Amino acid sequence: MKGRADDVVLLEDSDIDFDIFKMILKTLGLELNVHRFNRIEKMTDAIQGSELPSEISLVICDLRLPDGNGIEVVKHLRSLTQYVNTPIVILSTSANPKDVSECYTAGANAFHCKLTDLDALTTQTGKLLDYWLKMVVADRKHLRF
Repeated sequence: MKGRADDVVLLEDSDIDFDIFKMILKTLGLELNVHRFNRIEKMTDAIQGSELPSEISLVICDLRLPDGNGIEVVKHLRSLTQYVNTPIVILSTSANPKDVSECYTAGANAFHCKLTDLDALTTQTGKLLDYWLKMVVADRKHLRF
């Protein structure tokens, strides 16, 4: 990537899944500023404490978290002026149509099922990051996704 590295928030409670994400980034040669939280409460504390940049390029959120779910995260971020237009991608092992529908209704931009095959997961992650960080042209201050 050219210029400043993108800031990406990752809400993922699994240390193993986070380590795999970091490994995939290294494999793909991507340099991102990843702000990882394993609890919703820690992310909201970071927002309230101004520990996160006001412009986040992407939020990737696990649907099931120990202290809530990704739907709550989407609703919370959409209520905050500085993150109202930030792309939010939900990752889940669930393909339950109710979960998918609720995520989109709350304001998620995409819903992806977590893949278990490492090669497929690497490809999926690369495409996801390429799309949201390189292909989508967005004026985060004026454009509503």
